[in-house]
Amino acid sequence: MKKLSFYTILCCLVVVCTFSLNSCQEFNIDSQTEYPPLLETDAQAEYAVLAKSPHTIVFNISSNTPWKIESNKNWCVPSPAMSSASSLIAEVSVITEENPDEQERTAILTITADGMKESKTITVTQAAKGTLLVQGFDDPFPSEGGEATFTVTSNKAWKVTSSNQWLTLAKEEGEGNGEKVTITATAKPNTGLKRTATLTIASDGYETEITATQNGIMLEFPAMSAEDVILPSNAGETKSFSVATNLAPESWNVSTEDNWISVSKNAAGDAVKVTTKSEIYFKDRTAIIRLEADKTLGIDPVELEIKQNRGSIAWPENAVYEEGTESGVTITQSRFYVNKHYKLATFEVKLNEVNLTKDAIFFQYYKDESIPGSQGPTINCWMGDNDGNGSYDDLNDFCLRTRDNWGDNGNINTPNKLTGLDVNKLNAMKTLKFTMIPNPDTEGNVLIKLDIDGVNYANIGNLKNPFTGAGNSYAGNFAYFGFLNGKASGSIDIASLEVTPIAFE
Repeated sequence: MKKLSFYTILCCLVVVCTFSLNSCQEFNIDSQTEYPPLLETDAQAEYAVLAKSPHTIVFNISSNTPWKIESNKNWCVPSPAMSSASSLIAEVSVITEENPDEQERTAILTITADGMKESKTITVTQAAKGTLLVQGFDDPFPSEGGEATFTVTSNKAWKVTSSNQWLTLAKEEGEGNGEKVTITATAKPNTGLKRTATLTIASDGYETEITATQNGIMLEFPAMSAEDVILPSNAGETKSFSVATNLAPESWNVSTEDNWISVSKNAAGDAVKVTTKSEIYFKDRTAIIRLEADKTLGIDPVELEIKQNRGSIAWPENAVYEEGTESGVTITQSRFYVNKHYKLATFEVKLNEVNLTKDAIFFQYYKDESIPGSQGPTINCWMGDNDGNGSYDDLNDFCLRTRDNWGDNGNINTPNKLTGLDVNKLNAMKTLKFTMIPNPDTEGNVLIKLDIDGVNYANIGNLKNPFTGAGNSYAGNFAYFGFLNGKASGSIDIASLEVTPIAFE
């Protein structure tokens, strides 16, 4: 009985040992101690890349042992350069820099693995930098059409394309053997304005452009800088702009839709004169002048944008105001004036917002007191509570008063009530226009007007021009606008002030 048990136990041990040995062999199939090291890759033996904008080479490496890949040139870099601790399988990207030289170059990538005597090599050959030299046209094509040549020299295949159909090429591509190639270009006749075409020459990823110009009907402004297009800030001044044209003076005209300038061409027809009719304050402004040929010629007008910078404003020492970032000004105390003399003129104030907490707004047309013994007419225009007593019963409340030295009119002091104007209209005000111009109905007289948002509140036409006759020596007046000091508060947000002096005889 005991003997049977011993043999039974021995048989069981043999079975267990056999099973354990098989299990050990199964779990170590990739073990470096049981199998030889292996490395596989789908990389090609050779790669060719361009000199400019070369593509990235991508391949895979699979191994059962750590590996690394090295390049013998620093312009050809593989990544990753070795296997990681967590994986022996990887996708490798090979990045090549652009070739700055005119010779082909080669890099060798070498893959090695631990435990392997043999390595794998990959050859990367990069093309030479292409040579592309282009000599453009010497002169413009004549308007009647004709031929001209340009040259291309390249060591790589090249191709030329034209941006316009009026210019055709006898040869559009070449193999590129390093020799100069002369190409004939033919221009069709041109019955319109001078025109241009762009020729683009491409070779091995490189491009260069040349321009072909053909004469035609020429009517244009020469190239100008930002400073060249600046007009004078003062009204009544002129600036000339050259015009390049081969048209007779009577075959073209100059015009503008901007009423603050006037334009004219000179007798020779090679320049236009621009005259500023008014001045702008608190902002800059632009205008467009247009050259237009006789319509029978069928050519488009040519435009030039010109600019007038804002004029300078004078402020009293105690003035409280804030200028806008780009334009405008907000007054919360005091008033401003333009520090120059005017006689007959219009003054137009554009407003963004008016917010009066204690009125009144004040416009004054007053002589220059800095001139000893100066004389001249005065116009006070009080819009609101002139004396600040909280009522509108005073004679100067909402009143335009003409006073002082009025030339042939003598010394006067006449109130003119602004009937219908109130604080609500002032707070809603967007435009205030004061006018003193020659009276169109009575020769020798002036017409004085105050208009707010297109509504007239003063219209005085019975006074002689104060700057003629006995007033001929008067220097002219300053124009003030803003708050009555100490008698009003709130804010006036001004967008601009335009002043238009008026000539008179």
